[in-house]
Amino acid sequence: MPTQKFLKQRAVRIAVPGEYSLPNWYDPEGRLRRFACRTSRVSPFRMIVDVPVVGKVGDRLTSYFREFGNLDGHISDTKRGVSCSSLM
Repeated sequence: MPTQKFLKQRAVRIAVPGEYSLPNWYDPEGRLRRFACRTSRVSPFRMIVDVPVVGKVGDRLTSYFREFGNLDGHISDTKRGVSCSSLM
């Protein structure tokens, strides 16, 4: 679902800091890299997240937010510095 369509659906505007990892992004020691992020809009099935590193549409991602816990999903749409994810 495109981000513009999601913006018209019922969701909560909330800024929650967290972190996420993308496939095939490793540090020099071979560990999966974690990046800081912040939610900007959340529904039970999707969220928009402000991110420093944007993955590709379809990439799986793992995120952690202290308030929500671990959330797994895939990237369904992107804009510069923003990733829209469908949650699983």
